[in-house]
Order: sequence, then structure tokens, then C-alpha cells
Amino acid sequence: MTEGLEVTYMGGSFGISEVIDNRKSIKTIIDELVTQAELEHKTRGTFKWICDEREYEIRAEQYESFGESAFRLILKKSKKSA
Repeated sequence: MTEGLEVTYMGGSFGISEVIDNRKSIKTIIDELVTQAELEHKTRGTFKWICDEREYEIRAEQYESFGESAFRLILKKSKKSA
């Protein structure tokens, strides 16, 4: 069993996973996600992200999976940048 933050990228009906095992990186990633999506007191939120001069809206959802926190992120291009 590998401990760490499992990141899965979905494309169509398949996914590719990677495990981040650096505890400091894991804490930084989760703290930033919770802050940006304002998940401190709720399970769903959205935030903006700019990459390669394109603006995206990310819908974040926090849920429990086998007794651990899990996050689902849905990335959508903003209508402004389409």
C-alpha cells in the first residue's frame, strides 16, 4: 500500500494516476485547494485558474472515500476565453 496523495487525470473513459508522497507538498496542495475553492465550511466550490493565457473555472468537490478526504476537480474553459 502506497501512502500519499493520489492524483488521477481522466480523459474520456480512462485515467492515469500518479502518487505524490512528499508530505509537505501534499499539505501545500490540499491547503491551497481548500483555500481557493473556499471549502473550509462547505463541500463544493469554484475558483478561477489561468494557464497559457486561457482562463479556466475549476469546480471542486470534497467527499469522503474509505475514511479519507477526497477531492474531485472539474476543469472548464471560461466562456471569456473560448
